[in-house]
Amino acid sequence: MNRRTVLVVDNESFTTDLVKTILTKGGFHVFSANSGSEAIEAVREKKPSIILMDLGLPGMDGFEITRRLLEDDDQSELKIIAFSASAADEDRIHALEAGCIDYIAKPIGARALIDKVRFHLG
Repeated sequence: MNRRTVLVVDNESFTTDLVKTILTKGGFHVFSANSGSEAIEAVREKKPSIILMDLGLPGMDGFEITRRLLEDDDQSELKIIAFSASAADEDRIHALEAGCIDYIAKPIGARALIDKVRFHLG
């Protein structure tokens, strides 16, 4: 696992491209997935050190993807940050209950995003 590898899971290409640009400039290697099945496959293949997980994905939502990833013994130490346009306390609580280590409400500034990811990577 590369300590500076980030997986962005979001079905909005604008968001994914923006986050990839910001984090790449921050010194991270970034790749993306736009669905639950793509995210699970990407985690198995590329072993990211942290995931930014959109909660409002169609089909399998970010809560379910998070639970499935963390149920896998090989991924149980994976760090997942919920990354959502919703600022509702209920979504924050459900994300933490699903196993996310933090919750970021979109939009977030570039420096704040980089700092948040760095903080969680230690």
